[in-house]
Amino acid sequence: MTAPTTTPLIRRLQEQDIPHIESHYLRLGPEDRRARFGAAIGDDVIIGYVRRLDPARATLVGAFDETGERLVGIAEAQPTQALHRVEIAISVDASVRHCGIGLRLVRSTLAIVFAEGNRAAEFFFAADNRSILGLVRALGAWISPRMDCAEISSLAAPSPRSTGGARLSGMPACVPAWRAPAWA
Repeated sequence: MTAPTTTPLIRRLQEQDIPHIESHYLRLGPEDRRARFGAAIGDDVIIGYVRRLDPARATLVGAFDETGERLVGIAEAQPTQALHRVEIAISVDASVRHCGIGLRLVRSTLAIVFAEGNRAAEFFFAADNRSILGLVRALGAWISPRMDCAEISSLAAPSPRSTGGARLSGMPACVPAWRAPAWA
């Protein structure tokens, strides 16, 4: 792990950034791809996925290195089937992990999606993914007992200086309202 020599530029990504996104995802190794996409996937699947990304529909926030040319991290917020909820996924180049870039990316993404009217953000991950587990804990998100999903609400969204968070409702997190069990 090499700490960045300067603070990376964090900004919202647009259509013209698609090649940077593709390059970032293609640089991910097998374990990082499994952590980000939930399965072992090849280059062709990544290329197809990136080509279907729609920056007008999804919120894409990236971190660029000091040159401004290399995307070293990305947070994606995709709308879910439930109203006012997004699912967030994140990846950061191994060379700049554990430097706070992931947390900055997710905080920036949450600020955008909550300002746009979303009320909750969900995170799905493998229970053994300690990096994302630490990140959602730092945000104060509610984490499922299975340790494989988390939720944070806009009602208690973290500001850049706070780490507070809360669940949106009394229902179990990671269970969209449209699929609520009978006991909820």
